[in-house]
Amino acid sequence: MGQRLFSEYSVAPVPRNLIPSLDPSKPQVLWLGCCDSGYDETTTLDLFPDEMIVVRNIGNLALGTDLTWASAVQHAVDNLQVDHIIVCGHYGCGIIKTDPVVGIHFPWQKEVDSLLSTHQKELENLSVDDRNRYLVQVNVVKQMQLVRDLLEVIYPGEHRRIDIHGFLYDRVRDRADRILLNR
Repeated sequence: MGQRLFSEYSVAPVPRNLIPSLDPSKPQVLWLGCCDSGYDETTTLDLFPDEMIVVRNIGNLALGTDLTWASAVQHAVDNLQVDHIIVCGHYGCGIIKTDPVVGIHFPWQKEVDSLLSTHQKELENLSVDDRNRYLVQVNVVKQMQLVRDLLEVIYPGEHRRIDIHGFLYDRVRDRADRILLNR
């Protein structure tokens, strides 16, 4: 099973058939990734490029103030009827890390500062590399929650199920794992 990191989630490999390919011309997935990940999304799930809508931004942040992201969610859910939203972070991220990033400003830096503040106690006992890895993980969990919150604002009380997945890409191992939330 997955490696247990702390009480909120664990990490396990992404099964290639997590989202089965249904129709190469119908998008099934909205993917929120980081602009510096260098990752080919379709290789993780064996989907055709047309089955995925990809939005990349700084640190794969699902900020409500980011109209590109919010518009992509609404379009993907309303018009394209996607059933899956994936938030994918990556280890070695140039934005989601414990040392300050030069040139990044509000609201992105505020989100990173908030993560650092919220998880300061857990981060203190880790090596620098482990701190950054942990921060990437908790960032994906946080962004999954923000996506869920955005969907509840846009679609209050609606019962259509949209699965929100959290993935972690490791460039060194050329592998993606998924976050399994412990409920």
